[in-house]
Amino acid sequence: MDDTTQLDWVYAHERERPEVIWLTQPMGGGAIRELTFAQALDEARRMATYLVGLGLPSGARVAIFSKNTAWWLLADLAIWMAGHVSVPIYPTASVASSSTPRRASSSWGSWIGSRRWSPGSRRGFRG
Repeated sequence: MDDTTQLDWVYAHERERPEVIWLTQPMGGGAIRELTFAQALDEARRMATYLVGLGLPSGARVAIFSKNTAWWLLADLAIWMAGHVSVPIYPTASVASSSTPRRASSSWGSWIGSRRWSPGSRRGFRG
């Protein structure tokens, strides 16, 4: 069985084709933002550094609450890079259905939208 992870895949692409556009994000008003493998991984590493600086225990569950965007993927990568576990919560989920995974996972916090971090607690989500 192959032990290659999704992080291994993006690291290999960053090494082998750093200047190739990987993500294209519509920004509104017809504008787009394109991220190469190098740019995307640089941003994900910055987010991971922030998470590491929070001092969360290894394997902490971190929720992501956002639309399906390039930043969702970057937050997911950052959580993995920091040694944690992603808990996806989709914006189309109802309050009742989205609170269940947050409580069940005992999330330490959430990435909300494209850039905002919201601290949580072991008892569940706050904020």
